[in-house]
Amino acid sequence: MLRDINLTVRPGEAYGLIGQPGAGKSTLIHLFLGFLQPDQGRVRLFGSPNLEIARQRVGYMIERSGYHLRYQADEYLRFMGRFSDMPGRVLKRRVEEVLQQVGLTVVADQPLTTFSKGMLQRLGLAQALLTRPDLLLIDDALSVLDETEQREFIDILAGVRAQGCTIFICGYYVQSLLHLCDRIGVLSTGRIVAETTGQQLRTQSSNIKIDVDQLSPTLRQQLTGIAPAVTCDGHAITLRPNSRHLQAVVLRALLDAGVTVQALRSLENPLERFYIEALRQVRQIEPPVVVQPLSETRSLPRPDASAPPSVALPTYPDSPFAYPDDEPPLPTLPAHDETYAAPQHRNNDDPLLNRLLSHRTASEHERTSNDESGQRTYPQQ
Repeated sequence: MLRDINLTVRPGEAYGLIGQPGAGKSTLIHLFLGFLQPDQGRVRLFGSPNLEIARQRVGYMIERSGYHLRYQADEYLRFMGRFSDMPGRVLKRRVEEVLQQVGLTVVADQPLTTFSKGMLQRLGLAQALLTRPDLLLIDDALSVLDETEQREFIDILAGVRAQGCTIFICGYYVQSLLHLCDRIGVLSTGRIVAETTGQQLRTQSSNIKIDVDQLSPTLRQQLTGIAPAVTCDGHAITLRPNSRHLQAVVLRALLDAGVTVQALRSLENPLERFYIEALRQVRQIEPPVVVQPLSETRSLPRPDASAPPSVALPTYPDSPFAYPDDEPPLPTLPAHDETYAAPQHRNNDDPLLNRLLSHRTASEHERTSNDESGQRTYPQQ
């Protein structure tokens, strides 16, 4: 159950919502799409309360459990694109564009049975991008990917965002979200209990690495002379430990030298630290669940060690399953008898039915009875 949610995602922004399974992430996305109606409050997409019309500008991707594996990649996208009433020529051209956008052009004519999980997730992203959405909703699509596939997927999303698409992605905490999202929120017990910015988390990391295209020997000497915490290795600069001031000085030196910064990566997981701290504070604020003891308790009778083993269950006087003292005991099963007793049937006026019953009795006897010599015996007709 969601409560006290007040969230605004700005155009062109990438927002990440992390939380444990069952926290309400999928429910929130279903509210965005109009699949669910809030009991209180309102939901607006692109400033409009008419979600049915507004969601035509939305691309939606979920964690998929299966595809129509008999299709090829391009065939599958053309099949799904027909539901958007896209003209044939436009759809064909758009399928080629999204396959190139997600890096699946080479395998466009391959059956989906040959695709890995990472390739299938990229295919799902391509489907969500078919209609050129202004808002992309991604529900827990990274959980099935390994670390390398997650980074590749995030890089693709960064390219989508660079084209002006707003991204709302939710799932369990993933380190790669740190390099995509402008803001990251933590959803717990139906509420957004903490929020921060990606930039703030990146600068909070104690150790970071800056990837660049090239470093001249002169620039390397200049950077390592800034502070003992700066080391250069190939096409990367490591700040260990990092500080906001040191990071700003190094980035300024790279900018003045005309060096292109390709990535700024944390060697730790500040997102995980932020997430765990947010959950810890929630546990301190939320009142504990108190289980009230029963007003009346009963203890089962202890078995007598000297008594013989028994499978009888104890009963209580007021139990609905207790029998009165004068209730006759259940009949005991007789010992195994080799003699076959044919089942008795009540008399019936229908001669045909009597013959059928007699025939069934003989068949049952044939399947179950044997004499001492191993030969089958049959009842006397």
